[in-house]
Amino acid sequence: MTEFVDLLAVEAWDAWFRWRERGELRDTTIDATWQRVAGALGAAQGARAADWSRRCIDAFSQWRLLPDEALLRAAGTGVELSLPEQPGAVLNLAMFVRAGTDGAPRVDTTRLQATAGLAVELLDHALALTGRSTDTDLAVGVIGLADALQRLGLDYDSEAARSLAATLVQAVAFGCRAARSGRASAALTAVAPQPRLAMLANCASDALDPAPGIGLQRPGFGLDAIQAPRASHTHAAPPPSPAAQLRMRAAVQPWIDAPIDYPLLLSQAPDARLQADLAKQARSLGLSEPRWTVAASRGAD
Repeated sequence: MTEFVDLLAVEAWDAWFRWRERGELRDTTIDATWQRVAGALGAAQGARAADWSRRCIDAFSQWRLLPDEALLRAAGTGVELSLPEQPGAVLNLAMFVRAGTDGAPRVDTTRLQATAGLAVELLDHALALTGRSTDTDLAVGVIGLADALQRLGLDYDSEAARSLAATLVQAVAFGCRAARSGRASAALTAVAPQPRLAMLANCASDALDPAPGIGLQRPGFGLDAIQAPRASHTHAAPPPSPAAQLRMRAAVQPWIDAPIDYPLLLSQAPDARLQADLAKQARSLGLSEPRWTVAASRGAD
């Protein structure tokens, strides 16, 4: 059974992904949503359908894997399924951190790699349902990196954190490639903000962003977050420096097919000098010209 631990996650599910038909609730629980999506995508598996769907439901219900928003909204509802040009899914890296036999946190890269492969299978089934080629480029990405680092006691701007991030994303890339082994080469991985999926996953940190420390700090915050989830994330402390965020991106970019070029999170708009410094550092790291968005501070009006 799926566990919600954040009210905003419940609101996100109800606002964006819960199936209603002619005003009647069809997804009575989040687990009904998972069953609907997995059942629709697994139908073509024949004798393997039930087993494959169970694997998906297990990954969904543990918040390890979240499929494309279009699939969450429409799969299994009878509504025509319309996928984006590059269908995507996200793996929640924090959910692959588990206590070892000695009680210390460990990262299960074996399960992470297998779940990445499951994400590709899921998206290929969705493509087949819509009559599109299963050699289409995909955008399998990640959320929850900063949460994983916190669970492991690693500072976001540290060599240890960057090394771990590279290991995790490498496992994602290997799992995606294995799922399409022997087939035409295609882009499979992309890291970009997925604020709705991150909010649904109990308000996980988004993409490679530092953890936002989401909370209900003021009246109407929940509504703000639903309307503009990334802009509404609040920070108990200023986010790590933009230079730290660039270094993190450079550490994982070799394993990601698409350029990681979404806006950095800054505590305030950069002046001309900082803009020039960031552009210079991005070039030196082999990254695209940086863009940014200003994160809300806790207690802001």
